[in-house]
Order: sequence, then C-alpha cells, then structure tokens
Amino acid sequence: MRQFTDSDVRRAAAQLTGSADELASHVLSLIERCGKEKSMRARAPLDFELICLRHALARAFGARHGLAPTSGPFSITALREGRKPGGWNSLQAAWDLHLTDHPTFYRTPDRRAAAVAAHLYGLTDETRWRCVAWAAAHRLDVAFPTDFPSWWYPGWTKLVVYTGNAFCRPVVGSLPHPETVNHPGDQGAGRTQQDRPKTAATPPPAPASSSLPPCSEALLWSLSW
Repeated sequence: MRQFTDSDVRRAAAQLTGSADELASHVLSLIERCGKEKSMRARAPLDFELICLRHALARAFGARHGLAPTSGPFSITALREGRKPGGWNSLQAAWDLHLTDHPTFYRTPDRRAAAVAAHLYGLTDETRWRCVAWAAAHRLDVAFPTDFPSWWYPGWTKLVVYTGNAFCRPVVGSLPHPETVNHPGDQGAGRTQQDRPKTAATPPPAPASSSLPPCSEALLWSLSW
C-alpha cells in the first residue's frame, strides 16, 4: 500500500476547489463513507482525501488571517509571547486536551506562534466559558468563529481559536473575558482587558456527542504542516 507524503497532501489540497462550506460537507460525507468501509486497503484513498480536505480548510482559515499551519505543535508560552517555536519550548506547559482537541497550530509569516484552532464536541455555553477561563489563566484570547466551519467533524465539532500577542486581527466570534476572570500579570505583559477583542455573535451549541469520528485517530496531526 502506497505511503503518502506531506508533499502529496499539499499538492492534492492545492487542487481542491469550492467554498469552505462545500469542502466541509465533503469532509462529513467522507467520514460517513470511512465508517462503512471495512477494508483498510479500500479505505486508504478515502483517508487520504479526507486529510487533503482538512488540510485545505485549515490553510483557507489561516489565510483569512494572514497565517499558515505549522509543521508541529508549540507551547502555550510560545503562543502567549509570540515566540518562534522550537526545542524544549515546544514541550513546555501542557495543553488542556479537553479544550484544545484536534488542534491545528498556526504561525505568522515570520514564523512566530500565533494561533491554535481546536475542534470541540458538544460546545455548550458552559464549555465556552471554560475555554474563556482557561485562556484567561494563560493570558490568551479565545474566539468562537461563526463565519467558518469546523473541518474535523462538521456539524458535530465547533471551531474554537486561541490567539496570543503575535495575532493582531480579531476573529469573528471573539468574546471579552468577564470581569470575574482576570489575567495574572496583564499589566506590562501583553494586552489589557480593554484591549482584547469585543464580543461578536456567539454561535449556537453543537449537537452533544461523546463519540469520536469513525475515521482513524491517527489523523489527529494530519493538519500540522
């Protein structure tokens, strides 16, 4: 069975056309087909197409904000301070996997850590404010975009975006942190409460689900290029 490379994915993703909603609909269709396919050999091209679609959507979302997906993860500190990730710094400070599930890491054109796009199941109002509190504790901003679909499991996952000091453009769906949530060390160490993005429309809760997509969890890092 042929092993596809990152270059194969990038080339194939670059040839995909259609709106974000159209590509997301295709992702959902492929997930359903993967779940029905029993043969690994027959499923391989479906998995490859799914990876390419997710990659295309991840790049399209980043392009809207002048960012590009990275070749790997970076730390919370790197995101908060807008550092160029690498070395031990990439392993410092654990991400909360419940609030940063299925992440895509983004960098600026000068390769500084800028954003993390996560895809959460059952995004209720309670979960949103857990995201806000977690972001506040790490002096990050958080947004719940309403103008772009989740590309992990469309309709079941919702997009949540965490940004740091290297990111200057408010994301549609940004929430200000409530008065009861403070940013330790905000003074002289980043943006103040008043400088943070203002509230836009809050997206409706996603359908509650505790199950994972039927496609292989090995696709978790498929977008980190």
